[in-house]
Amino acid sequence: DTTKIPHEKVNFGSEVKVLDLQNDEEKCFVIVGTHETNPHENKISNKSPLGRSLLGKSLNEEFIFSINNQEFEYEILNIKMYEFI
Repeated sequence: DTTKIPHEKVNFGSEVKVLDLQNDEEKCFVIVGTHETNPHENKISNKSPLGRSLLGKSLNEEFIFSINNQEFEYEILNIKMYEFI
């Protein structure tokens, strides 16, 4: 039950809006379990490299995410509980 999980920081069940600081593009991700992932809906696993990087981040926090010898710089713009239907 994700309603009992705090979402002041990125957590399981959070919907996270980030700003890509390299191209000024906003992106939105939902942190879900490994069985609920759906790249077309931006639902990423809490165990994926990006999911693990997002967990525990706070509003306005900037961070660097590295994968496949590439670095991405993001800022957390919004965190809220995702409303699963």
